[in-house]
Order: sequence, then structure tokens, then C-alpha cells
Amino acid sequence: MILDEIRLQDFRCFYGECKIRFSTDKDQNVTLIYAENGVGKTTLLNALLWCFYGETTSRFEKREDILNYDAKKAGRSLASVEVLFEHNGNNYIAKRFFRVGNAEGRNFVVARFDRGGQVDVPSPDTFINTVIPREMAAHFLFDGEHAEVFLGEKNRSSIRGAVRDILGCSLIETAIDDLQAISSQFRKQIPSTPATQKIEQLNNRLDALGSQTDTAKSEIERLEKSRQLTDEQINDIDNKLRNTAAAKELQRSRERLTEQMRRVEKRQKESSDDVYCPASAPMRQNWAN
Repeated sequence: MILDEIRLQDFRCFYGECKIRFSTDKDQNVTLIYAENGVGKTTLLNALLWCFYGETTSRFEKREDILNYDAKKAGRSLASVEVLFEHNGNNYIAKRFFRVGNAEGRNFVVARFDRGGQVDVPSPDTFINTVIPREMAAHFLFDGEHAEVFLGEKNRSSIRGAVRDILGCSLIETAIDDLQAISSQFRKQIPSTPATQKIEQLNNRLDALGSQTDTAKSEIERLEKSRQLTDEQINDIDNKLRNTAAAKELQRSRERLTEQMRRVEKRQKESSDDVYCPASAPMRQNWAN
């Protein structure tokens, strides 16, 4: 809600027609009302409360005296407060009347401005409560002269509840409770028919499949971990095999070199025999003669 203007007609200390235009500038959007005590600042606050909810603050003196004294002396019997405001992109006017001797008549209307005209809003009290719920109004429109009472230790729970209301927590909780109640009532109203039994069987089957799916997912995760562990073991074995293969190759090379050295030594020995045996042959012949 964005307040645009308030108009007062013979309301309390405001004699005749009076109006205040609030700032609607996007940047400079604060309206400051400055005046001496007793001029009517608190009356303006109560005019808003009275217009929207037909109530005033608890410390507002002589709440029943709505009609201005001088206007009453002049023979006038009607007092009113009009509030022009914007809500959700639409412009509205709320007006509450007070007429002497006509307390039971229609005294509150809300209309929406539409194409230069006004269209009455049905159930105006309900509409205003959707804009600012009555329970939250005291936290937006409160008497600043008694702010110490509002901010006192005893009102912490009230302020906490108001913050929850402003954030929509209470509405969400109420909606959840309503949905649960409707769901319970709907289930009770479902007739016991073959089709319903079939649906129940399918739901049970669906629940069972869901459970099986969860079990399968857990098994897949377990197998995946096992696969990763197996991969690590395979990699370790591959490293060991590579090291073993290298050792075997070195062993074969050693054996080849050993065999080659043996053959070399054999040839060396044979060569030594060839060197010494021819020289000793004539001597053996002489000894034989």
C-alpha cells in the first residue's frame, strides 16, 4: 500500500474539509508532519485507523466523539475520513462515515478508480484486511508518543509475531495446515471402488518400486566403490608385473652374458692348448727313439 492522500470532514479536531497530500516521489517518498502538541498529529494517525478498521489507538481520548464540536454546534451531523491509496498497481479510495443517530447504516466503502470512474469493491472490510491485516495494523500505525510501551519487554513476543506475519510465515503455516486437512478429508471421501483399489495397488506397487530403486542405487554405489578398488589393485599389479618383467629380462641378459663368457673362456682355453701342444710334440718323438 502507498498512501496518496487523506481527506477529513468534521473529524475530531479538524473542522470542515481538510486534506493532506502525501509524497509519491520514488526518491523523496517520506512525508514529515511537524506541529505543536494538540494540533492534531495523533488525530491524523487515528483517522487512518478509524477509516480502515473503525478503531482508534488505545490511548486516544474520547474515542466516541467523532464529530467535531463546532460542526455539531453548527447543526451538522456527518463526519468522514477518506484515504486514497495505491495497491498492486491500482488506485483506490476508502471512505468511512459517521452520522449522528445512524450507527447501524452502511458506513464504510472502498472503490477502485477505473477509466475515470469508481467501481465499488465488494466486501470492503475483507479487502482492507488483505492489504493490511487488522492484526498487523498496530505495527504499522502506532502512537509514537507511547513507543516505549510498544517496544517494551512485554511486547517482544508480539513484535516477533508481527515480523513473522509480515514475512508471510503465519500464512504459509496456515496454508500447510489447510492443505493437510483438505488432503485428509479428500482421502476419507474417496469411495472404496475397484478403481480405487486398483489405484491403491498401483500406489503400493509404485512405493515398492521406489524402494527397490533406492536399494538398486545403493548397490550401484557399492559396486562402483568396489570397481574403483579393483582398478587400484589392477594398477598395483600392473606396476609389480612391469617390475617383474624388467627383472626377468635382466636375468636373461645376465644368463646370455654368462653363457657368452663361458664360451669365450672355452675358446681361450682351446687357444692356449693350441699354443703349447705343437712345441712339445718333437720332444715326445725323441724320447720315443
